[in-house]
Amino acid sequence: MKPHDARGQSLVELAAALPIILAMFAGFYVACRTGFLASGAHSAAQTEALRAGRRMPGIEKQLSAALLPGESGASIRSESGRSTRLLPAPFPSLAGRSSGIASVDKEWRETRELGGFSPLALVSRTDVSADCWNMSSGSGKNIRRMIRARIAMGAIQ
Repeated sequence: MKPHDARGQSLVELAAALPIILAMFAGFYVACRTGFLASGAHSAAQTEALRAGRRMPGIEKQLSAALLPGESGASIRSESGRSTRLLPAPFPSLAGRSSGIASVDKEWRETRELGGFSPLALVSRTDVSADCWNMSSGSGKNIRRMIRARIAMGAIQ
């Protein structure tokens, strides 16, 4: 065998292996990006749930833009739920649970030519019992009323 024949064989092997290697790198990219987006969606859902529970102004647009910069596939919203009991029985139940929901829809334009990766549809929901006990909330009024009653009962005794 002549030395230039071996060089031709390595070019043929490289040409045969290159599409497989590129497909593996594209799959690795999609898997890592999906993990990062899932983590970011969970964090955004927790942030929105806490902000909603504390009745702070929402930052849904900023969180959506941080999840998918330059794209419009992320949406974040909050919901308020039923009342919950965080304190022992003599205390009234608090305003309730709040939920943060982050959804991400992404088409893999980056790897379009390398593989038929299905679009990502991800939803992360977080439920928290966060309440603001300020003067305007129902929970704050109930807790203050209960504490005043306890203090008055102690003063009477």
